[in-house]
Amino acid sequence: MAGFFKLLFGVAIIAAIGVLSINQGRLPGSAASARDALWAKTDAAIAEADAPWAQVSLEGQKIVVRGEAPSADALAKLKTELASAAGPGGPVFGGITSVDASGVSVVEGPPPADPFIWAAEHEGGDLSLSGYAPSQPARDAVLQLAAMRFPGRRIAGELQLASGGPPEDAWLAAVSASLQALAQLEAGKVDARGAQFSINGVAADELRAAAVRDYMERLDGGVTGTSEVRIKAPASAASPLETETDESFEEEAPTSALEATAGEEAVAEVTTAAPPTPEPMIDDCRPRLEVALDGVDISFDTSRAALDEPTEDALRSLATVLLVCPQYTLAITGHTDSRGDSRRNQRLSLERAEAVAAFLADAGVEVTRLRTSGAGEIEPVGDNGTEAGRAQNRRIEFELMPAEQE
Repeated sequence: MAGFFKLLFGVAIIAAIGVLSINQGRLPGSAASARDALWAKTDAAIAEADAPWAQVSLEGQKIVVRGEAPSADALAKLKTELASAAGPGGPVFGGITSVDASGVSVVEGPPPADPFIWAAEHEGGDLSLSGYAPSQPARDAVLQLAAMRFPGRRIAGELQLASGGPPEDAWLAAVSASLQALAQLEAGKVDARGAQFSINGVAADELRAAAVRDYMERLDGGVTGTSEVRIKAPASAASPLETETDESFEEEAPTSALEATAGEEAVAEVTTAAPPTPEPMIDDCRPRLEVALDGVDISFDTSRAALDEPTEDALRSLATVLLVCPQYTLAITGHTDSRGDSRRNQRLSLERAEAVAAFLADAGVEVTRLRTSGAGEIEPVGDNGTEAGRAQNRRIEFELMPAEQE
């Protein structure tokens, strides 16, 4: 009987070992649960290092990393986090014993440029770009701004990628303003060297020259601007007909004092004649402009500053009224919804306002009567938690101002 109980006890032990083997992944301290813990700590280390680019695998207690790191510093940070997040490692303490990052390639940034230059030249209707841009997104933005400021024109040239320039946001804002200034000139060139932007060229009149100076003087963010603008020489005032009249006057000059006196009296009568009193002008411009502004309902697609066809039609009607009402200026403020980076939204809101101003200027409105600003995402009129509310917030607001208050 004792032998039977011993046999039964042995069978029970063997069965228990089998059950434990089947369920070992569920027991604390098992190899499978230890591996799960390593994975959890590895994921936490990747999140702490902000390294979504990393692809990892576990080979025992060694972690293998692959992928493209944005910089050597980013790779070093990830290795440090991985080595320390899962315990001190080793056969006694467990955790990660080593990190193999031989499969990671480091994507270096663009090479430095000294000096960091950029240029845009406008002559004969075409626009030529040259120099550097700090990143691919910045290069794309410059091309979009150029197409916006010079619609329908051929844009030539190429921008290389380089580091060493001003902060990207400030640089792009200066590029945008200087392209808008360049668009006011009949011919001209913008030269940028580091944080110093300069423009020179020929303007059709003093109003456009003043607009160019204003754009360049308002550069900020550590970027400065200068301008040298010449006014286009007017056509000669003398015509063949006027020359012939002068000669005939000389031939028929009075030959006596009496004739000379008579001529002077005639001239005196002409020059002293009082001009007709003008009719009193009734200012009906403000209500006309307000009606025109009510007809302009501008909204934008997400992350876009492009104007659609109905908007352009409404802006043409507004420009028609502005042209006959020169006693008013127009403040144009762009807005965005709350999605995305706040600095990018600030820049986008200004681009939207400038797109409207550029269209009105192309329609003939003097640029000195147009004031642009960007409010970013800070003045919502709709609920940013809904698509309908966000669409309301991607908008333009106008304000009329008497010209004498500029």
